[in-house]
Amino acid sequence: MICTDGLANIGLGAFDEAKTEDQLLKVEEFYDRIGAYAKQHGVTVNVVSIIGDECNLDSLSKLAEHTGGNVERVNPVTLTENFAGILSKPIIASNVVAKVKLHKGLQFRNELQERLSQ
Repeated sequence: MICTDGLANIGLGAFDEAKTEDQLLKVEEFYDRIGAYAKQHGVTVNVVSIIGDECNLDSLSKLAEHTGGNVERVNPVTLTENFAGILSKPIIASNVVAKVKLHKGLQFRNELQERLSQ
């Protein structure tokens, strides 16, 4: 779990340090790369934003989008209840690999087409 004020104003991914369009694109790419890295390693990123605080939710939400996570905006008054609810959800699986064995007389639909298109 990562807790942040969401401002991204210092260091990697800092929007405040981006002065040109090219620098802004590099910062946006940073969040895309982090999201792809997390997904590749089986990490789900959920973003919790406090209502009333300034944050770059457009960029931070990309992390959740890439990894299948959720974006929640919470009221600061009910923050403890929101976190308790989030943390109470069970993890069903993480970084799962499934192996399916078929009888030699069976095959998956479109399996040959998928192999040929790769």
